[in-house]
Amino acid sequence: MDALRDNLHATDKAYGKDIMVVETAYPHHGRFTQKPGDWSHERMAWPISPQGQRAFLVELIKTVRRTTDGRGIGVLYWYPESIPVEGLRVWCEGAMALFDEHGKALPAVKAFQP
Repeated sequence: MDALRDNLHATDKAYGKDIMVVETAYPHHGRFTQKPGDWSHERMAWPISPQGQRAFLVELIKTVRRTTDGRGIGVLYWYPESIPVEGLRVWCEGAMALFDEHGKALPAVKAFQP
């Protein structure tokens, strides 16, 4: 988040335009980590869990809102509905979705409430 914070400040200073963070995501389960080359638990700043996903989003949204001059205007979560569906390949096996495999909203959804 420190690097993002610095980048948001520098972007505001250089361009003076509103800024959105887009195509962000964070895993709520680690099933996808079993494949070679995938992210590992050791490299993630927050736990790979529903609570870790929520903590990431809370911190991200807070960081964007604190962009200088009020230029941080939002966060767009990438493919929040990517839950596993039988017969279809789903991005990261649904690990990044904001919903569980039954379509129930995970705690991270509440991070978007004002």
